[in-house]
Amino acid sequence: MSRTWLLLVLAILQLGIDIVLVAGFPSARRDFLIQMTAGRVADLDGPENLYDRELQLERQLEIRHQAQGEDVLLPFNHPPLLVPFLRPLSRLQFDRAYWIWTAFSALLLTISVIVMTSAFSDRGASSLQLTAVRMAALTFFPIAVVLAQGQDTSLLLIGVTAWMVLFRCRRDFAAGVLLSLAAIRPHVAIGLALPFLFARRRVFAGYLIGVTILASFSISLVGIQGVVDYVDLIRESSIGEALVIAETRMPNFLGLIYRLGAGDSRAMPAMAAWFTWIAFIIATSIWWRKLGTRISAIHCGLLVVGTLVLVPHIHLHDLAILTVPPIVAAADHLAASRADWELPVIALGIASLLLTVMAVTASPVFDICLAAAIFLISAPLVRDLRDMSANAFRSENPLG
Repeated sequence: MSRTWLLLVLAILQLGIDIVLVAGFPSARRDFLIQMTAGRVADLDGPENLYDRELQLERQLEIRHQAQGEDVLLPFNHPPLLVPFLRPLSRLQFDRAYWIWTAFSALLLTISVIVMTSAFSDRGASSLQLTAVRMAALTFFPIAVVLAQGQDTSLLLIGVTAWMVLFRCRRDFAAGVLLSLAAIRPHVAIGLALPFLFARRRVFAGYLIGVTILASFSISLVGIQGVVDYVDLIRESSIGEALVIAETRMPNFLGLIYRLGAGDSRAMPAMAAWFTWIAFIIATSIWWRKLGTRISAIHCGLLVVGTLVLVPHIHLHDLAILTVPPIVAAADHLAASRADWELPVIALGIASLLLTVMAVTASPVFDICLAAAIFLISAPLVRDLRDMSANAFRSENPLG
């Protein structure tokens, strides 16, 4: 069996699993309550009250007679970038609003996949190969979870996709501007942007301009008091204070700490995770400063993986951005006429199956599957980085 057909088989298998499993996913549509709550609060109480916990709970309880959920607050703690779209949506019946939102998310996800695979045809991939790669991306299990839960991760994916594709084309400033779309998850976006203070600074300059525009829009929408309420809600979410955040299901370092048994304290594991993530960003920044202009899309891909593993407050749907590094790596391999260019995408397909198993199991199987999936996605990137370093060494030491 050729690699292309293997990739198609993996994608079709994953698609079937997605359809069967996602329909009965425990939290299917539950997270859309968060989006509906935000729209309802903004519409009935004003956007300046968007992050008022009592109003969020009141409006959420009004919606819950149409949808399942616990009698505790599922907080809207995201930036208000999509609230203008959510306001009219919140006036509709829950199921109808959910399907409109899902169609909108599916459109953004499809655009992301088309953008991240745009280079394949120009580099000689056949129609069948291009179809196989796009199917592998679109059926990646966390993307199915985004649609099933009604999350807003599609905006995160389109921001990360545009950033990596433009960075690969050495359009640093534009890459930074579009990376600002990832600010729908501020902690993720900051982690991806900060190392560019020390290398390829035009990326950070673009990000700063983009995020300033988005921040200005957000402040104009919710006001200064809304910003204060947002920061307070983020603080509470970061330590799980009286909010539903499902910390033991987080597919990251903080989730591992909780699964290993954090006792009654939530603050200490959260602090340990934040310090670890900050140390990772500092170490990456020091490394990138030494590399300077030699920073490549491979380095960005490893930064994406490291950020998702270490940054606190990540859920399964956020892993959707793991589609980007392997596909960008495969495009590089194809451009270099490597016969094994499809291997990173095949690794992505196997990782998708592992994440599917992870989603329906508990520790230790949960953690074993997660570690294996991260390894499969990272291994081709690490190999490329090793080859890149070896080539650089040979060019600098032609006699060695």
